[in-house]
Amino acid sequence: MFIINHTYQHDLWLMSPIYVINFFVSNIPLAVVANWLCYKHNRLILAAILFHSAFDAVAESFNIEQFTKCIVTGVFLAVALVIVLVDRKAFGQGPETFLADENAAR
Repeated sequence: MFIINHTYQHDLWLMSPIYVINFFVSNIPLAVVANWLCYKHNRLILAAILFHSAFDAVAESFNIEQFTKCIVTGVFLAVALVIVLVDRKAFGQGPETFLADENAAR
């Protein structure tokens, strides 16, 4: 998308490489929060979808500038760090599979 004219990513590249880096870095804390919400709601994918939609809606509604998005990335990094530190159980158990749930039911 960075090489296709008139796309969001291409416009970021034209503004500054820092904004491109922020674009990729911001995905990490957002993924942590979305996955934590999904996990806390018994793997309800709708929780992650609603979080993602709400995040995008707020950013678009307020027409947030790229510098502000860098600040928001910092805030979400802090939130993700707090979630990981406070809820170690959610992240310390290792990967869970649906197969484990089926074996427990038997």
